[in-house]
Amino acid sequence: TGSRGALLAAIAGMLVFDFYLARLSPADGALLRWGRHGAEGDDQAPTIASTQGGDLWVGGGFNGDNEIGSSGLPPAPRSQTAGFVARYSAVDAVPAAVRVFSGVGAEAVRFISADASGNVFLATTFWGSGDVGGPLVASNGATDILMASYDREGSHRWSQAFGGPGYDHPAGLAVASGGDVVLAGSTQGGIDLGGGVFP
Repeated sequence: TGSRGALLAAIAGMLVFDFYLARLSPADGALLRWGRHGAEGDDQAPTIASTQGGDLWVGGGFNGDNEIGSSGLPPAPRSQTAGFVARYSAVDAVPAAVRVFSGVGAEAVRFISADASGNVFLATTFWGSGDVGGPLVASNGATDILMASYDREGSHRWSQAFGGPGYDHPAGLAVASGGDVVLAGSTQGGIDLGGGVFP
């Protein structure tokens, strides 16, 4: 019946995750602004970074259809998580740049950091191979670390894959005061960061 169908649809909607962004007052923690984002699939945004201009870069993942603000993203299969990064304007909290990558065995984007020019850097775990906007990236072992950088408009700058024969995972990412990108992570069986495998 119609009422039963509506009830099942409502229950299904409660079983998926959306993500939200909230801006709080630094003086007392009072809510200044918030917004909810998502669609039929699971949506997550586990990492966020601010720019010197006040914009916010958000990193996460989704499956199924998704919508970030007014920007519809290409759908991802319910069995696969597509990663994304999005820059939200400091003026009106509207997405000003969105970058999505799928086709790699990738989890949601786990770590991001931004530099003084508004470029964003990301790190996450992946396996297999795929295209994140530049040359094809491919894993060496069970799981590897995917890093990529995009400019403030979402255009690809560079991407790298780091790993060894076992399981490798990122654990943190930061941009130092001089502009260098610092990656922390864990490895099982050694990892090649560009200078050969070290144990």
